[in-house]
Amino acid sequence: MSEKKNLSSIIVWGSQNEEKSTTPVRWTHDYLIGASKSEKLRKLPDPEMLLPYIFDCDVDELKARELYEGLNEYKKDQMTVEVTSGPVYTEYKLYGEGFDFDAVMQRLVNAGAENKKPEIKLGIPDIPEELDMDVVNKKRYDYTEDQKGKDNNLAKNSTVMGAVKGFFGTVGFLAVCVYLGLEAFMPKYKVVPMDPEDFMVAQKGLYISYSVDKKLNLFKLAEEDVEFDSTYTFWMPEKAEYTTKIAPEQIQDAEGNTVYSKGNRLVSFESDPTSDYNFVNARMFEFDGFNEGGDVDWAQYGELDRGNAQNILITAPIREVEGQYLLVLGRTYALLGEAQEGVVPFYETLSDDISYHSSLYSIKSQKRSQSGTVRVMGQIQKTLSRAEGRNSINKIIFAFKVDYVRGR
Repeated sequence: MSEKKNLSSIIVWGSQNEEKSTTPVRWTHDYLIGASKSEKLRKLPDPEMLLPYIFDCDVDELKARELYEGLNEYKKDQMTVEVTSGPVYTEYKLYGEGFDFDAVMQRLVNAGAENKKPEIKLGIPDIPEELDMDVVNKKRYDYTEDQKGKDNNLAKNSTVMGAVKGFFGTVGFLAVCVYLGLEAFMPKYKVVPMDPEDFMVAQKGLYISYSVDKKLNLFKLAEEDVEFDSTYTFWMPEKAEYTTKIAPEQIQDAEGNTVYSKGNRLVSFESDPTSDYNFVNARMFEFDGFNEGGDVDWAQYGELDRGNAQNILITAPIREVEGQYLLVLGRTYALLGEAQEGVVPFYETLSDDISYHSSLYSIKSQKRSQSGTVRVMGQIQKTLSRAEGRNSINKIIFAFKVDYVRGR
């Protein structure tokens, strides 16, 4: 257990923060306390010595961590204190509602500290004394004719040499600028790495999708007028980091001809909607519960018992099986739509183009013996009963309306 120290050699001052800021500068504290040694304005050798009186408990009871070098954070219940040592005094930023700041200051005073705000002076460098122009002028015009002639010759020579050096210096400077300009402004690209096992998924809207290293990769263009060929090559900036979402700088055909160039156009990807959805892992449900006897309603199991049948996110592969699009949930399935001629596929009606590409990626992965697992977001439309076939060999347990699909 830490020991409370006497604060008789300390001065403290503080007040409520009336100018809380919403910027990232973190000027969002509720109260601010400054502390210094009383004999001279300087920071405390042990900043933690005030914490037992601020929190009214031992330091051992606080949760402490270092935010970064020179800034430590202490927490208890709803109260947080950040401690930093400035150049001339120690600063305590207090965050939290429901504590009595006046009581905090009184505990510090009761422990021997003096509640006194010192005068903090700002040091201004010394200003040089004004020059004595009489002395300057005397030295300036105190020339002999001989010395004056020497100075004139020296000035002429310096002027000529300065002009010569300036000319060649300017030429050299321009040459260096041209060279550096070519180096700095000439774009440098690298090929997006692909393997012969990778395959094109689809092209729709501004997106071209590929399965690269068994992951969904999205390439977004700045225009739609590019009829893509699977033999084309993607190029990205030389220093850019490879990710699964790339706005290619150039696309070249098999002969090396440029068929697309992004130039200065800005390209941004559609937002990920997963933040609005509740994650539901398929294993949380007892999908085979109907086998226990009776025509029970599967919705009574897991999260659905609390009415959460909407905004569900399930991670699973999508498969095309016997004229149906199914979401594979272990040994059971969810029906997404019909895969028959004349019926619009479910992925054609989704909310955005990324969902279209993600769905086809999972379906095409099946034909290449890949998992193609994706995140499917939507809601349960109907839970199938035993009579509707959920106890049959197909084991389709519910119909699922899809809103979005995203690769993992």
